[in-house]
Amino acid sequence: LAVVDVADPSAPRLLASLTGSGYAHSVSADGRMCAVGNLYDGGCQIVDVSDPSAPVVTTVVRYTMYNEGWNVDLAGTRLAIVDYLSGIFFFDIADPAKPARTGAVYTPSSIVAAAVRGRFAYAVGELSGLLVVDLADPASPEVVGGTPIFRGVQGLAVAGDRAYVTDR
Repeated sequence: LAVVDVADPSAPRLLASLTGSGYAHSVSADGRMCAVGNLYDGGCQIVDVSDPSAPVVTTVVRYTMYNEGWNVDLAGTRLAIVDYLSGIFFFDIADPAKPARTGAVYTPSSIVAAAVRGRFAYAVGELSGLLVVDLADPASPEVVGGTPIFRGVQGLAVAGDRAYVTDR
């Protein structure tokens, strides 16, 4: 993980770097915390970045036998971890040292990206298209909609009433 100061856009400056628990593949930041998804059984690191010059790993979240943190999305104290092989795992990180698993959605094919917005999570997979997951009951997230029209999906962004999906 590299922490870069971009306050002056014409002169980005490296503030710190931190070695991960695996092959770092994704990152999401919100306030003083950062989540780093790692491949090859690396899980997801929860990193305290309140002092950007000295990031500290608070804990490493492991959640399946694979721990392929393909994509992460951190929104306040809600963390979604996309495990490429298993599905989407949801955690409450109000206490970053002890993340509490709140629920999971197991998917029929690989998932590559997710975004949490309000009470919904949106996820895309290489074969599963776009899935909409209702998080109203954190212990029982439920797929409430989706579209199979996408193939070879690689990326996802959600803004307002729109989801933007990229493919190969």
